[in-house]
Amino acid sequence: MTLPEPKELLMTTLRQPRVAARQILDLRVAPQIMWLLLAFIAVVGGFVHGVTLVILPAPDEAPMVFASPLLFSVFLAIVAAVSAYALTFVGKGFGGRASFEDVLSLVIWLQIVNVVVQVVTLLLMVVSVSLSSGVSVVASLWAIWLMVHFFEEAQQFGSLFKSFLVVILASFAAAFGATLLSLLLGALFH
Repeated sequence: MTLPEPKELLMTTLRQPRVAARQILDLRVAPQIMWLLLAFIAVVGGFVHGVTLVILPAPDEAPMVFASPLLFSVFLAIVAAVSAYALTFVGKGFGGRASFEDVLSLVIWLQIVNVVVQVVTLLLMVVSVSLSSGVSVVASLWAIWLMVHFFEEAQQFGSLFKSFLVVILASFAAAFGATLLSLLLGALFH
């Protein structure tokens, strides 16, 4: 197994997402390593979120999960795992072939890409909040495009439309779970 260079894999992800997805899937990372990577990237994401909160504090009415870097890290990890389950379950319902481990490996890589985007937008925030917001919007739209291509490669539907539909349906399921989770965490720690 040859590990791709992270920078090259990032560029391939942005330019040729299906090729990048195949490279990630071909790594066949052990589940224990994937869970450690998920925990690590959630902690890094929480740290970046905490730095963002120093620059741009959360509104008083924001749920506690978004006002605390620690709770945000827990939230990120759980939402990523729930998303992987939802993408696997919904994908199988549409005839997809990917295992949970396949989907989890792709979700973890997309979380890593998301943290890179968070760092870029954080740095841009120092220069211009408007520019940072614009980059965030473009990155969010690009993330949907990446997810559709990633999960088409994993599920092998033969249709980007079917992959898009699975991503949308799984996103609704994950969003429902995330909403319940944020309410629960907020109630526990508020």
